[in-house]
Amino acid sequence: MADVAVDGREERLVSGHSGRMLFLVSFGSMTLFSGQLVLSPLLPTIIAALAITPAQAGVALSVMRALVALCRFPGGRLADQLSRKTVLVAAYLLAVAGFLLLSVADSYEAFLLAVAVLGVGAGLYMPAALTQLTETFVARRGRAFGVHEIAVNLGGVVAGGLAVVAIGLPSWNAVFLPLVAVLVAVAALTHRWNRDDYVLSTDVSFDLRATGSRVFRDPRVLAMLAAFALMAFTWMGTSSFLTAFLRAEKGFSPALAANAFTGLFVVGIAANLVVTPLGDRFGHVRTAVGSAALCALGLGVATVASPAVVVLAGLGLFALGSASFWPLMIASVVDVLPADSVGGDYGVVSMTFMGVGSLGSTYVGVVAEHATYATSYLGLVALLVLVVVA
Repeated sequence: MADVAVDGREERLVSGHSGRMLFLVSFGSMTLFSGQLVLSPLLPTIIAALAITPAQAGVALSVMRALVALCRFPGGRLADQLSRKTVLVAAYLLAVAGFLLLSVADSYEAFLLAVAVLGVGAGLYMPAALTQLTETFVARRGRAFGVHEIAVNLGGVVAGGLAVVAIGLPSWNAVFLPLVAVLVAVAALTHRWNRDDYVLSTDVSFDLRATGSRVFRDPRVLAMLAAFALMAFTWMGTSSFLTAFLRAEKGFSPALAANAFTGLFVVGIAANLVVTPLGDRFGHVRTAVGSAALCALGLGVATVASPAVVVLAGLGLFALGSASFWPLMIASVVDVLPADSVGGDYGVVSMTFMGVGSLGSTYVGVVAEHATYATSYLGLVALLVLVVVA
């Protein structure tokens, strides 16, 4: 693969310092995402094991994702004012603690504590990771974000595989122990390969009001934020209860439902190989509009169809649209944010849309408990139409 020189340095996707940074950030994201996402296909098992309701399960996932959202801004500001390396390693260690707590959780209260700790670690991590990529890549930024998104989708494949394995285990908790080992290794390699210094200081200015004022007065950012928030709400609501929906209302077996969940991310990998380069060529926002339209069409088909093959085809379209949407829109928003404060500014943006999105799990859980999963999913289809408009 040819190298691209920018400001006297080479941007390599698969070798050199830039390639190592892309590998570490992508592998760290894959591991963190798989650990969060495996909770979704495990929900029927967790609900039965902890003797809780779908609404309680939805609240627990919303708590985790709300903390992911709330920690995005401080994670970005700390990455800007301390160093990317400091925040990345600290986030990894917090996530390790969350996975360890999940491996022993045997009550709803312990489960809530575990997902809360995991949420804090994941929230601090992502803005530091994305600004590390933004700092490392310029000419190949869209492709780098695409590689990162492929890794995130691989995390979904890993999550689906772990869920299938968990079916044959005496306890669902055991699936988190391999993730602990992997994340410790990623933290160790980040310590060794990242060229930043560790910076520890209490003199950190968060200044949320000034950051919010700067970010939200830009109408381009507001339009992107609306699209982000609606897509996040839809994605989190859909993915959290997808296996429960397929089992309860489509008659899928536990294994088939888990494999369908995994399929979302297999399709997502293909989507990022094909679609994200189109964003670099034809425009990120323009391409993302098509992705959102595919998302709405696919989820609508999957919700109203009966034959399993049609349901799976609809989920494939949904996966194609949702997976390609994120790197396209992230590349768009970082292009319009000030370079010297992109970590904190993107932290505010992502904190806002993730905070809205975290309510998607609660929405689906509550509606499903009082009506049906299909009813809740039809509401999400309507929101996806609004994403296209935004």
